[in-house]
Amino acid sequence: MQIATAEFLEKGFRGASLRAIVKNAGVTTSAFYGYFKNKEEIFDAIVSPHATELIKIFQKYLNAFLALPKTAWKTDNSRFAHDGMREMYDYAEKNKTAFQLILTAAAGTRWEHYLHDIVQQEIDITHRFYASIKTERNSARCFYSFCKTE
Repeated sequence: MQIATAEFLEKGFRGASLRAIVKNAGVTTSAFYGYFKNKEEIFDAIVSPHATELIKIFQKYLNAFLALPKTAWKTDNSRFAHDGMREMYDYAEKNKTAFQLILTAAAGTRWEHYLHDIVQQEIDITHRFYASIKTERNSARCFYSFCKTE
């Protein structure tokens, strides 16, 4: 797996050669296929545990935030963002090589859109957050203006 990691880092998933991995590892192709079905499976074995763990960390903070009453979102937002980003950063830093592979070498694998998918979730929750603030602000205006809301 170390040799495959080096090959993927140097050439990316698409440019990496299974022959080179097998040759540099000093094993036969048959021996390789005893462990992995193909090149993507070894890439996945290298990055999947770390990518999955980072998503779990992200989801833990997101779910905890969403479980709060919407009235607390505005006041607790920065704490969740700070704590969540810190834990994610620390985990990624400890597993830098796996994330380097995901960010720079994953084209052609199921991890190709990993970062995009996380960012999209963050965008979606941000829209929900701002919509709740807008609703709260409109409700407050109506209350102070004595207007009726539907």
